[in-house]
Amino acid sequence: MNNDLRTLQVLGIDYHTAALEVREAFSLDESASRSLLGQARSIPGLAEALILSTCNRTEFYLVAERGEQMATIADAWLNLLRTFRPQAPVHGRGLAFYHHADDSAVRHLLRVACGLESALLGDVNIHGQLKQAFNLARQCESVGPL
Repeated sequence: MNNDLRTLQVLGIDYHTAALEVREAFSLDESASRSLLGQARSIPGLAEALILSTCNRTEFYLVAERGEQMATIADAWLNLLRTFRPQAPVHGRGLAFYHHADDSAVRHLLRVACGLESALLGDVNIHGQLKQAFNLARQCESVGPL
């Protein structure tokens, strides 16, 4: 598929938008991330997925075919997430998942990678965590050219 026909979306929570107990409820270790990425293939229209889960954030980078209803894909993703984290408040009042699309998603990713979105400004650990997340997604064959 032509990459011009795809859209990058980010759904996430971080220390700005969610209390520690909420972030802990959404935290995913490598095993859970691997399983979630494997099952994500069942979501129609979802082409690629990457999970970044650290102590201060859990973010889902999703690539969908342009024209797909991203809200439908996001809902399917969150419903799938609920099977892994039934105690997490996936839907509900007060839960502030942020959303970035396309250029805004790329800008957000670059700010995260540089540590500009870290609780400790300029935190160098996030770069390694992002690299690990990408390598895991690559092993799960859930990332592609975009």
